[in-house]
Amino acid sequence: MKRSARRAAVLGLYLAVVVVAASSAADASGHIVLQQRLAPEGGSVSAYAVDVNGDHPVTWRACAGEGGSCHVVDDGGDPHDYSFTQAPAGTVFEASTEVDGVPEMARSDPWTGPLRLVSPPELVEAPRVGHLVTPRPARWEGGWSTDASYPQTQVCPSSAGADGCLAIGDALFWGGCGPYGAAIPAARYEGWYVRIVDRRAEKNPIVTLIGYTQPEGIGAAQPAAPLSVASEMSGPIGPATGAPESDCSAQSLPWPRTATTLPSPVPRPTAKAKSTATLEATITARHGRATIGSVTCPDRCTVDVRVVHGRRHVTRRQRMSSAGRRSITLSARDLHHLRPGRLTVRILIDGHLVGRRLARLTAGPAH
Repeated sequence: MKRSARRAAVLGLYLAVVVVAASSAADASGHIVLQQRLAPEGGSVSAYAVDVNGDHPVTWRACAGEGGSCHVVDDGGDPHDYSFTQAPAGTVFEASTEVDGVPEMARSDPWTGPLRLVSPPELVEAPRVGHLVTPRPARWEGGWSTDASYPQTQVCPSSAGADGCLAIGDALFWGGCGPYGAAIPAARYEGWYVRIVDRRAEKNPIVTLIGYTQPEGIGAAQPAAPLSVASEMSGPIGPATGAPESDCSAQSLPWPRTATTLPSPVPRPTAKAKSTATLEATITARHGRATIGSVTCPDRCTVDVRVVHGRRHVTRRQRMSSAGRRSITLSARDLHHLRPGRLTVRILIDGHLVGRRLARLTAGPAH
């Protein structure tokens, strides 16, 4: 890719992040944008300078609250990202850089400690056909001070487990009936059961917005501690009593839609094959080359690889003309540029991040 085209592509990516993530920073300047995230262990923050003149290295500091003392931190990976497993409650992370010689800075919201479940989600009332089912989110402690709950309301054919569950309301993708993924069960679900899966995430999480034609197409979220948890299964959904309270379940976010008649019972959606990446934890250089992992695509695809060692980085693009698996390797020139040590490896397939890992590059035995 030519340098001017790469700059335009990078700027386009940064502008896309600005739309979703700008409000995630407690304090953001005109050029640098910060996004904070929860992780299974701890959290992470990312920052980028929005500037057509190229990439700008970022320095990270951890501060003892607003106005407190700060010290430089570095996890040894991509300088645009900082990940941590432990940080004192009240810590604020600060990202700073220079754009055209002008200092720029952004600060995260306060980190309040490890995420911990206080109580699981539950239903406000017993479910009935045609009547509103309102989730009560789980109670949490820890994480970022502005984290939020994003529950999903599901109907399940059995009270014994989650097999066959379907989404009928979702705080992220289908919220026409009110906050927290409230929903109205249709007549075809009489005798089924309801459960709530509460997902804890940062304020304004980056998600792919899709115009679903019915909530069942979203896919049932599965609880995965410590970031999500399921309620107990409700009793059977009771029969309708009177006219339906509302047609709000016909509204998808962010676009309205008209009602669609579904077959009964609703078939479980078939998952589409996805592109995947497998990355090595230890990358060993042998005979002037090193394998960092492999990618598998169900169809032809474009693979972008970015490997970062401190302020050194290597980017590569490969195109697969057909479905299959291919190894991703570093050349002798790449290895000489990166040098042995701790690396951050990112794999994007058709523009979507499918793999990210901290790895260690070592030199193999001499021959």
